[in-house]
Amino acid sequence: MNEARRIMISFDLRSFQRTYQEMNITCKLGNLDVIGTTKDLTSKGFCLQVPTTRIKLCLLEMLNKDVLLEIENVTIDGSIRWYTIEGERYCIGISINKPHIPAWKRLLGQGPAVVVNAGMNHAQI
Repeated sequence: MNEARRIMISFDLRSFQRTYQEMNITCKLGNLDVIGTTKDLTSKGFCLQVPTTRIKLCLLEMLNKDVLLEIENVTIDGSIRWYTIEGERYCIGISINKPHIPAWKRLLGQGPAVVVNAGMNHAQI
């Protein structure tokens, strides 16, 4: 007889605040330059929305790979952490590499931002 496994699910408050500030970002994915717009932003990363027709490579192979980002004439490094497909768009989660976080925060401070959530519960197993 198999032992019953217990799965614990906890609902924790996100430790970061997400904001909405639309920015156009060029992301260099290998040899491909992809232009998209931001969806949610944090002090350490963002979600990039890109029409699915603009990406002609397998994003699964790009997970945890470094990418070059061009934002308002500023170049910073990041990494693709996750992606989903919502209708006709990819939503790509990109984290900013640690040495470039100060430049990213300066970019965030330049424009008005609307707080999406002061804290949002999410499930964790």
